[in-house]
Amino acid sequence: MSDLVLHSETLSHHGSEKGTWMRFFLQPKDLASSSFCGAEFDRRAGEFFSAVMPEIINFYDIHEELIALIEAFRIGVNNGTFYTVDARGSSRFDRSLEIRIRNLVKDFFIRGKVTLMSFANSGLLEDEANGFSFKRFYFCNEKKFTTITAEYGNLTDSRYLPIINLMGRANGAFLGDFNKIRGAIEHELFRLDKFTLLAGAASPTIVEPKLNGVDLSEALTHFYESILDFIEKTTAYFFGIMGELKSPWHQLHVRHDFNYSKSYYKYIFSLGGMPIGGGDTTRCLFD
Repeated sequence: MSDLVLHSETLSHHGSEKGTWMRFFLQPKDLASSSFCGAEFDRRAGEFFSAVMPEIINFYDIHEELIALIEAFRIGVNNGTFYTVDARGSSRFDRSLEIRIRNLVKDFFIRGKVTLMSFANSGLLEDEANGFSFKRFYFCNEKKFTTITAEYGNLTDSRYLPIINLMGRANGAFLGDFNKIRGAIEHELFRLDKFTLLAGAASPTIVEPKLNGVDLSEALTHFYESILDFIEKTTAYFFGIMGELKSPWHQLHVRHDFNYSKSYYKYIFSLGGMPIGGGDTTRCLFD
């Protein structure tokens, strides 16, 4: 009888140890439920759940793979997997992994843009009854953004101005640079230098190419973390503002000992000054 051959497959962990679902879906749902806005969240959440969450998960996976590949390339050069020198002094440098990295960098910016656009189009942060449309502010150039921000600030009820100001700061901090790189990729103008081989006799290694003036892995992590922080913060601010207006007893707090894998959310409400669920918190200033 022939041996039984088994086959198993494993899907991505989808950022479970970093609490992706807790951070981006269950946290705002809990904020909404804690401030009597649960029905409002449920009404809006369908598109976010089906279209945005898969993109966030995909973006997470691409970033994790890129950082792992860069480190694997570094280790492989050092241990002889990708760089060798024979007895006669002839060397061989295998750059095949670098090609995967370069292609995945392009995918990173493409999926990051799709994540942001899906988020803006999801309808989760729309309150047109009170004169606010997140996507109206997101999908506009700098000149129009300045104009409509001033117009909104002059309204009698400008409750969501902290979110608009956050969007303006994000444009200067990372979104502008991110979109420029994404545009260059789209028009095939993006260029990334090669990894540099430092073939020292004792310990050969590589030097990462620069992106926006810093090492590639550092730049990628900066964009990745900034985009996810932007999505989390704008969502928390939206339901935080809505909750505070619905109940004078509710205040949005920031929890400093947050841990998504343990359901210790970063943004929680306090009730009468006491944080719901406890923890080390301070009042959210919406800044």
